[in-house]
This record gives sequence, C-alpha cells and structure tokens, in this order.
Amino acid sequence: MLLRPAVLWLSAVLPLSAETYTFYVQQGTASPRCEKQMELVQKADPAANCVQRQLKDKSATLEDAESAAEAIRNGAVQLPCVVVSDAQGAYAALPLDKLDEAAIGKAREAAQSPTRKQEQEKRDFDADCYLLFARLSLQEQTPERVRANIADCRKLMDRAVDNPQAWQELGLRALYPLLMLEYAQGHRANGAHTPETEAKLLEAIAALEAVRDLDPQSTCGRKAHEERERLRMARRQARQAE
Repeated sequence: MLLRPAVLWLSAVLPLSAETYTFYVQQGTASPRCEKQMELVQKADPAANCVQRQLKDKSATLEDAESAAEAIRNGAVQLPCVVVSDAQGAYAALPLDKLDEAAIGKAREAAQSPTRKQEQEKRDFDADCYLLFARLSLQEQTPERVRANIADCRKLMDRAVDNPQAWQELGLRALYPLLMLEYAQGHRANGAHTPETEAKLLEAIAALEAVRDLDPQSTCGRKAHEERERLRMARRQARQAE
C-alpha cells in the first residue's frame, strides 16, 4: 500500500531533529517502496539521516553475523522495516508496510517510554548471545578462542539470572560443549588423561547438571538429563574396558 500524502503527514509527526532512520531490507530484494519512503522521510525532515542496511538470510561469515547482531540490537526482527534512533540509540522498529501516521506517532511515544532502557538491555543480550553462537559455528575453536568464548558465555549467563530459559540454553548449547572441547584439547595436548583433564571433564559435567537441575521439565532440562545419562554410560564402559 502506497503512502498517502506522505510528505504532509510526515512533516506533522516527525520532529526536525538529527534522528536516524535505518531501513533494513533483505539482501538481493528490490524494494522501490523502501527507496520511496526514504525519500519522503528525508523531504519531511531534512535533518534526518536516512540509511539502508541489507541483511542476508543466513550468516555465512562473522561479518554477516555482526551485521545481523546490529539489527537485533536495534530491534529489527522483521524485514523490511525501519528503525528510528536518536542520540540514545534505537527506540522503535516499524514494519515497512505499517509505516503510517499512527505507527509513526506511536514510535515517537516510544522514545519517552520508561521501559526503554530495559528493552535496550534485552536486545543487547539477544544480540550478544547471537554473536556467541555465531562464533561457535563460524570460527575455528582454537584453545585461545575456547577460553575467550567460555568467559563470554559465563558473563552472558550472569546476565540471564532472571531468564531461566536463556540461562539453560547458554549452559547446554555453549558452556557445556565448550568445556568438553577444552577437555578434549587438553587430552590431545597431553596425550593422556591427566588430573587436569579429569578436572575439566568434571567441570563440564557440573555445568550440564546445573542446566538439568534448574528446570528438569524444560526442553533444555530434558536434553541435559539425556546427555548426562549418555556420559554416565560412556564413562562406565570406559572403566570396564580398562
């Protein structure tokens, strides 16, 4: 649906300020409407900074992941959309096909929302989690990177103390496999099982059990229970084979 006398109504609802309107579109998708709306916003608010960001469907490189994380941080969870920002950061994200007078007016109200800081903190957390998982899947996990990722994961888990689901997911999908990888790397480096590698294995098991015990009935809790039983059987068979 095309905008109706857009220049007129945009000039009424947009402040003459140095705000930024970031138009997020899918890479490779032509969007004449996006270009038109950028022009209309610019005409209505000459001081505004209008930019366009193209995002890929799937992150194939760390650079792609960083671009996607920026979009998550700004609240761009649906494409195409426009994110409105001021000096304090992003405060509203509007679907491009919903960009009308009412939406813009509501977006202006969001700039003064008492929950704005909390909403930004949540988006920052989601973006940081996304980047952690992207590093795990897109980068070679050298011992140095494993240690750095473990430290970052623990920091994220500290931030998720009031979000059990996120805490469990980080513990199961990131911390536990990273600790197991650190254990395996230590085993290879030493050429044998040592007290140090045993301590690392026990640390990984403790992380797994913490996920299981936080909420045994959740999806992550059940998966952690299954993995703990698999480890138990594997260790028993290893002892029998000695």
